[in-house]
Amino acid sequence: MLPQEIKFVNSVFCFLRLFFIPILSLCFLIASDVYAADTFTDKVLPFLKTYCSECHNQKTKNGELDLSRYTTAAKAIEDFKQWEHVMTFLRKEEMPPAKSKQPSAELRAEMLKVVEGILVEEARKYTGDPGVVVPRRLTNSEFDNTIKDITGVDIRPTASFPLDPSSGEGFNNTGEALMMSPSLFKKYYGAAQQVADHALLTSTGIKFAPHAVTTFADRQKYFEQSILKFYDGHKIDYEDYLTALWLYKYRTANDKATSVDAWAKNKNLSSKYMSLIWEALKGAPEEGQFYLSWLRQSWETIPAPKNLLEPTVSNEVAQALKTLANDIRELSIKLCPPETPAIVANAGNGPVAHLDTRRKMAQSRDTFNFKSASVQRFQQSFSNVGNTPTIKLTIEIAASNNLKADGFVTLDGGFTTSNPDCKFERCQKEKVDLANITFRACA
Repeated sequence: MLPQEIKFVNSVFCFLRLFFIPILSLCFLIASDVYAADTFTDKVLPFLKTYCSECHNQKTKNGELDLSRYTTAAKAIEDFKQWEHVMTFLRKEEMPPAKSKQPSAELRAEMLKVVEGILVEEARKYTGDPGVVVPRRLTNSEFDNTIKDITGVDIRPTASFPLDPSSGEGFNNTGEALMMSPSLFKKYYGAAQQVADHALLTSTGIKFAPHAVTTFADRQKYFEQSILKFYDGHKIDYEDYLTALWLYKYRTANDKATSVDAWAKNKNLSSKYMSLIWEALKGAPEEGQFYLSWLRQSWETIPAPKNLLEPTVSNEVAQALKTLANDIRELSIKLCPPETPAIVANAGNGPVAHLDTRRKMAQSRDTFNFKSASVQRFQQSFSNVGNTPTIKLTIEIAASNNLKADGFVTLDGGFTTSNPDCKFERCQKEKVDLANITFRACA
């Protein structure tokens, strides 16, 4: 074909696609309407005149129903729901009444088929069309949830709003019920101001606080609560780490090459923290001093699994690990400097003093409190000992974990006697030196 002919053929196809196909579709729609009108005239109207018009006409209107006004299929379609009721009565054979003339079963079935076909055909024209949708505002709960999704904070600005009214169907989210009155609009404006009061400008952008942020104290409260929330979400459970390390200690031959870091990641624990604990536990007790030696000794006293091929945490092991975890938790509080609360009540709003206190606290965090290991002064008085040749003083020393253990304690001090009745200086105060005297502890 010549290029001109090809161009002509393409033009013809474009014309058919643009004009003929829509016209053809319109013809089908018109044909369906004509078919509905023909069937309604040929089948439905004769049936109504014969079996229904006697009771349901313009004059009698039994049941407030006048079927004589439905002269065309279009009029019947306009009253869609009414004709659904007509079909229901015909299908149940409740109409025509028993005393009236009755149609045959075949005629009744044909009537139902024709009417149902007309209604179904009309319904298919509006498939996916819900009808008129009235614009509406959000309900109170929808507005609260929307603000929460946007800001990440449950502000609930509709707390002062009136309750959402319900429509006739019993739902409170229909457009007919959710109107916007002038007074309600003012409340929405106030709600917007309330949400804006929660906005906080930070170095990384705008964030929203769970409380109004209008002063320096409000800002400080937000950041301190954020820090507390962070640490609350990252609390260390010593029992989880000790259990994981106990299983690592008695791991099977297939896992011998596994590192502590890999073991921690497999248990969804911090690999860095677990490595620090493992370094503190794996040494020999005699290599450590003071509490480190006690920690290793307590770790070694935890029983091994009964089946080394398939190590499992028994109740006995679980209880021992729990006891050790509680002892570590108590010691971590006793051996570190006491922390002041992050937010002190009635402390004023002086930002400089507050920030200085928090800075000093941060510097002393995770450091050893030497006061916890300082020498404790012990004083015991005895009276009326003139007739007693000897005095026995027993000192019992227990380990920090309340376990009985043998050991030695050296006391550096002395005995001091005082007699108020004595007038001589040498008997008013006599001291016996106890240096270099070692007592065996009855612990």
